[in-house]
Amino acid sequence: MAFFQVDRTQFPIGQGGFHSTVVDTLHHGRLSMVVDCGGSDATHRRRLIETFAQRGRQHDILAISHFDEDHINGVEALHAAGIKFKTVFLPHVKAEDYLLWMTLRISAGEVSVNELARMVQTAGRLYGGDFGPVVLVGPPGPLTPGDPGRDPSAGDNLKELLTDDAYQAVMSARGPHGRIFSCSQSLTFKDIDWLFRFYSREWAYPDEVRKIWELPFLAKLKAVVDRTKHSMPPNGWASFATDLETELSSKVPPSEAGYVKGLLGRSPSKGDPRAKPLQKLARDIQFKSGGLSCKNVLSQLYSLSESLQNYNDASMCVYSGPAERGIGARRELFSRSVQSGHWALRSQKLDGISNREVGWISTGDADFSTLEKLHDFLWHYHAEIALTSVFVLPHHGSRMSYDPNMDRLRELIANLSDRPLFIAPANPEHKKYRHPHWPVESTCRKAGDFYVVDQDLASFYRESVKTVRNLTGLMILERRYLLG
Repeated sequence: MAFFQVDRTQFPIGQGGFHSTVVDTLHHGRLSMVVDCGGSDATHRRRLIETFAQRGRQHDILAISHFDEDHINGVEALHAAGIKFKTVFLPHVKAEDYLLWMTLRISAGEVSVNELARMVQTAGRLYGGDFGPVVLVGPPGPLTPGDPGRDPSAGDNLKELLTDDAYQAVMSARGPHGRIFSCSQSLTFKDIDWLFRFYSREWAYPDEVRKIWELPFLAKLKAVVDRTKHSMPPNGWASFATDLETELSSKVPPSEAGYVKGLLGRSPSKGDPRAKPLQKLARDIQFKSGGLSCKNVLSQLYSLSESLQNYNDASMCVYSGPAERGIGARRELFSRSVQSGHWALRSQKLDGISNREVGWISTGDADFSTLEKLHDFLWHYHAEIALTSVFVLPHHGSRMSYDPNMDRLRELIANLSDRPLFIAPANPEHKKYRHPHWPVESTCRKAGDFYVVDQDLASFYRESVKTVRNLTGLMILERRYLLG
């Protein structure tokens, strides 16, 4: 029976996400994974990151679920604090296409042109390998043997800790820009009852986005974003952000106002609800005093779109918990202790309890609004979902992640362990979003415990999971070994 311990922390970073998991084994060392790093303001983030960097700045895995600002705006601060990652797991998307979509979507928000440029720069640097060699987590698919000959890492913890098939699959995909790693391949640990398992839906670049970026007055802005197709040195990324900011602020020529009406096609439907708003936008481009910036136009085009609601399909999920798949290491019982955030567990007492229901799932901004999306997720985690005792709610507890009646959320909850803990990394005082939303919170409270990790330092959530040593069982196994 191999003893090991898992320490997990959800940092109080507010509307965002910053999670750390450390798996510590007796014989193969430890593996450290960070999931997302974004939220709050720069000063708050920096203080948390400086604390995190105090002991050990070399980590094994950085997993980024999504590329909204509140998931990635702390990544550069991690880098500045000297923290390094041996492998960066990212959702599988074509980077230049996704960054165009990202630029379009974020333009609709309240961020400044400078902030938008910095976000796109950070996402581009992640996909460019600036923060560590990249693995692109693709959708479920058939597993193929890896190629260990591509291993560039001497003394890599992954080689010591993961099973051969998992390690080889990572090495086959890991590189400066990354290759596809099927999320059907779990990162199963050697000799211990634990695994990491990613989930990433197939993402398609919407045709509507393509048409928007084909507008002639966006050509220069698109050319700047397209630089992400190529590797860039640090000064190249700096000029990228500056040029992106310049083009976002540039005015659309009044003479090109008519192009926006062309988005409806040659024979638009008379009842198309976009027709009048697009005509108004064209008039504003042509006649409004001071003109309209590219960012302003992108914002309005996004708000009028009909097919851009699947942006969150690119969000990646991560499970960390007991390994129920296959017949590898012996199945263990675990004890669970909470160091910070005791009040998160309303009535559940952990002392003296040992079971296998100690899994943790982070969901980023995943969307479960349809049966198809929810069932794809549940099937992918069908061996793990019932072992999950901590479920980090998608999109900070937003009701938009589910159907209006919360039926999808109730179905999801029915598959989790008994009375799980639901965590919402959010800022309830946010002027616009006010996550978590009450329909989500009330549904979760009926089924388990609910806890908001916000910007208040008192909302830190830390817990440890460790194997329970059964001395009687060990003596029986030892006797069998001696007799056999």
